[in-house]
Amino acid sequence: MFKNWMNMFRWIVKFIRDEYEVDEAILTRTAALETDCGLLIEQIEAIIGVVAESFSLSFPRKPWTKF
Repeated sequence: MFKNWMNMFRWIVKFIRDEYEVDEAILTRTAALETDCGLLIEQIEAIIGVVAESFSLSFPRKPWTKF
């Protein structure tokens, strides 16, 4: 199971690197997408949407937003 999580994590890193031109060295497990990577909330929501669709995940609400 750990290998599956690592594969998913690697896929997400590659996606963010390729789509948003974020340096892969910045994309660590502790990276904050807004502050460390300089992504806008709209971009983060788009990433979450792609990840949810790609891995058949569902999120009950938007916990990453302030409202």
